[in-house]
Amino acid sequence: MEVVGWLMLLAFVHVVIRAITLHGDNWYWFLLALTYLLPLGTFLAFFGWVLRRSNTMAKQEKQ
Repeated sequence: MEVVGWLMLLAFVHVVIRAITLHGDNWYWFLLALTYLLPLGTFLAFFGWVLRRSNTMAKQEKQ
């Protein structure tokens, strides 16, 4: 899940760079990325990181 979030954030950066280099011809994709890729990617990356951290801490407590 964390990897998917990071890939979405990478896709967001890619779309922003493409929107800038196309000099505003691609605003629909830029707004779509801003609306969906950035928040969803941030949520998935953070949530995946929290899950991985909690699993690591649970394994340490068992030992």
